[in-house]
Amino acid sequence: MPPVTSFPDTLATTVKAVVALTVESLVYVTERRGKVKADVRRYECDNDRYGAECNMTCGNCSNAEQCNHVNGRCPNGCDVGFEGDKCDQECDSRTYGEDCGLSCGTCLNLEQCHHINGTCFKGCDRGFQGDKCTKECDGGTFGLNCAQSCGVCLDKEQCHHINGTCLNGCDRGYQEINCTQECAWGFHGYQCNETCSANCLNRSCNAVTGECLLVSRTGY
Repeated sequence: MPPVTSFPDTLATTVKAVVALTVESLVYVTERRGKVKADVRRYECDNDRYGAECNMTCGNCSNAEQCNHVNGRCPNGCDVGFEGDKCDQECDSRTYGEDCGLSCGTCLNLEQCHHINGTCFKGCDRGFQGDKCTKECDGGTFGLNCAQSCGVCLDKEQCHHINGTCLNGCDRGYQEINCTQECAWGFHGYQCNETCSANCLNRSCNAVTGECLLVSRTGY
């Protein structure tokens, strides 16, 4: 709307009208008894608005502060989970939290976690557990959702949280990389490298202790 410079001469009472709107000011015109006066008043956008005619919405400024009324920048940074000069971008690149300064856990398929609280939308990738998928499987479990059981690792140690391998080998009587298979017939002990006694019938012995399951008559 173009600025108004005068009103009809017959106007005898005070009239105020908004005749121009900028980002920072309102221009009022007053006419009384034939005299015209322009009144420029400072005006700044508020209520989370900024820009020309205050037609743009502020981002997520810290503590819900008003952004700069001209350019939309947040004076004291962003609220938790947001970034950028205008705080209108959610944390990405597997970060979250204040200033996007925290790293997401191991979400399924390494997807982005929730930009504010870090929770994983679709659960955890193999070997991890918890809402934020930051905790490795424990308690003798491994794999997706920590749903698989470890084998018989040396001294009952926790197996690898992702693939279930026993990091320090198997306990007595077990073999293979995950220590889930008992020693073959006729063998026992660590790494199944000891043979059952010749006194054992058919060389059958306990895979852990080496004790004969059946004793041969010739063993008496």
